[in-house]
Amino acid sequence: MGDTDDDQINNADDESQQGSQSASVTVQRPKKRKREAAGCWLYFEVDEALDHVAICKLCKRPVARGSAGSRKSSYSTKGLWTHLHLHHPNEKEEADQKRAETVAKKHKAAEERSRLQSIYSLSRQVTLEQTTARINKWALNSEKQLQQERLLVLWICSNTLPYTAVSDPMFQQFVHGLNPKFTIPHEKKLRTVIIPNLYEKVQFKVHTLLKQLCGTFCLTVDIWSSKALDAYFGVTIEFITKDFERKVAVLRCMPYNRRHTGDSIREEILFVMTSWGLKREQLQCVVADSAANMRKACRSLNGLRCFLHILNLIIKNSVFVQASVKKVIKKMLYLVKKMRTPLGKQALNKHQDEDHYKSLVRVVETRWNSYYVMAETVMKNKTAVTLAQLDPDLNMSARKQLTALDWETIKKFLLVVKPIYTLTVVAQSENMCISQVIPFVKRLKFELTTIIVPGIRTFLRALEEKTIKYFDEKMNIETHRSYTFATLLDPRYKCAGFHCREKAQAAKELLISVVEERLHQERSGRVARSGLNDSENQGDITDESVVSVLDTDEDITWTQLLRGAADDRPESPNNAVRDEVARYLREKLVSQRLDPLIYWKRNHKIFPNLSKLVRVYLCPPPSSVASERAFKVAKNVVGDRRLSMRPENLEMNMFLKYNLRALNYSVESLQSVPETFGCPNSQKRDPRDSDEGSEDDSTDGEDSDIDLGHDSDDGDD
Repeated sequence: MGDTDDDQINNADDESQQGSQSASVTVQRPKKRKREAAGCWLYFEVDEALDHVAICKLCKRPVARGSAGSRKSSYSTKGLWTHLHLHHPNEKEEADQKRAETVAKKHKAAEERSRLQSIYSLSRQVTLEQTTARINKWALNSEKQLQQERLLVLWICSNTLPYTAVSDPMFQQFVHGLNPKFTIPHEKKLRTVIIPNLYEKVQFKVHTLLKQLCGTFCLTVDIWSSKALDAYFGVTIEFITKDFERKVAVLRCMPYNRRHTGDSIREEILFVMTSWGLKREQLQCVVADSAANMRKACRSLNGLRCFLHILNLIIKNSVFVQASVKKVIKKMLYLVKKMRTPLGKQALNKHQDEDHYKSLVRVVETRWNSYYVMAETVMKNKTAVTLAQLDPDLNMSARKQLTALDWETIKKFLLVVKPIYTLTVVAQSENMCISQVIPFVKRLKFELTTIIVPGIRTFLRALEEKTIKYFDEKMNIETHRSYTFATLLDPRYKCAGFHCREKAQAAKELLISVVEERLHQERSGRVARSGLNDSENQGDITDESVVSVLDTDEDITWTQLLRGAADDRPESPNNAVRDEVARYLREKLVSQRLDPLIYWKRNHKIFPNLSKLVRVYLCPPPSSVASERAFKVAKNVVGDRRLSMRPENLEMNMFLKYNLRALNYSVESLQSVPETFGCPNSQKRDPRDSDEGSEDDSTDGEDSDIDLGHDSDDGDD
């Protein structure tokens, strides 16, 4: 009959013992006769004369189990079971029971073989250290386990990865290969426990830093709409510490599914300030874009227009003034649209050089420099575009193709717009200050007047007129106290940064009077306001027209442009403030690459009265790029695969990403949060403050046709 069931178990144990002595063991299947496995053979035996016939032991009747002359592999026990069912029902029940027991033992043996195979399937013998590491996992509350969890959270937050990344089998295999003792936390634990705890600690850390605010602060605000049709209101804060270091933090990126009116935006700004414990008298300014609702919201908060948005407005309102430029721009728009189709891409790649491949960029109304970048990419692919537009598959008519005259116009357009493009790229840096607005406008005016390009003079003249209209007539940058004081206190520019020398002298006199008044308040024991919140119409110095005092060199440099910085006019004796200002202005200008805060950190004791104003007027940035940069990352987070992401989780991701970077990713330095601390971002605005019934003013004003940064999925470049 073959091996018994006990023999099968003994064979499996023998194989297990042999496997511990070998690096690779092949588990042999124990041999078993089919007649033993089938319970019906208890009552049948094969006829010795006829192999295809079985004889019943009970009634001695022959029963066929196959055809005569057929192969033995085709024999079946179906006839045997039928015979038992018809003639011996009691014996059939016993045979069924025997068959069930045999099948159960067979399955048990198969499971044992599978277990042995999984243990000894490795190509080499498992070491004792590896076996111990698999068994001895770190305790979930041990310091090593918590440290590794912090590093894992930093990796997720810094790259804004989905929490389900820890559930990836390949990621788990990679981590276990590095450290088998580490237990990877489940994504639900990350989402509900670890990340919220870190979010609370970082809020407490930022709140502690803001409580130590020694001077003023400024805010940048912006609104963005995601692909999931959820609007978000972003607020960032910038301030200068006692050690003259600039700090930037993201306060909110909260859901804002309400009407975007000026009153509503203003209430949101005040709500964020209140929840974070920021005092209204310390607010220096709010930087936002030029949309009408933003201007209305920030009017009573010393709102400043974003410098980069103004540059974009200047180009957009001038690009279609001249017919030839308008015609070429429309041709490029149509061409880029064609080349960004599958057929167009194939036709363009056919004629492009692989070493200098660059795809064409389309225009996005809310993206800065998009017209320049589009024209630049078209010009860099001039040869490929010229040949591709003749491809018959694209079916481009002759009047929509770029001609030789059009290529000349594009070249001239790039030459004219390049100064604005350069300023835009520089102004997007994180360490930029509002003190650079007046010098940048001065340089822009000079470069526009020195460009001699025949054929598009109307477009060039429109750029000059719009520059004067926005910066001189609307913003009054050379008479606005925030801009003028910042320029004077910047050791890179001082008086030389102004376009008009008379206005620079008037700004100097006003600065001296402000310092004297502040010094008088300190001596009299009164607490001076740390933030001078002047509205846009206050602090005007003079209404005189701008007088150009610049050279006409074509190769302009900052050294040539900023000459004459020293103020050698005699000052009245026995006046400490005037003497301090005079000594400061007589010093040579520092290098353009030097951070002005480093200068004041070194010289704040030499100029003690002026250094007190540095934290006030060198604090604001020239643009709202900080808020828009956060929304650009948010656009990548809320992609097609994460449209169902909850708004509070998105805010948590954005807050941690930027503020952990500001803290240099030092999670170990985060303090434990006291029980009495109420997280500012968990506070909800009182619904009674809602202004749903107020009039929507988002379309008011001259610049409302370009609602930059609002309701768009595209951020800054």
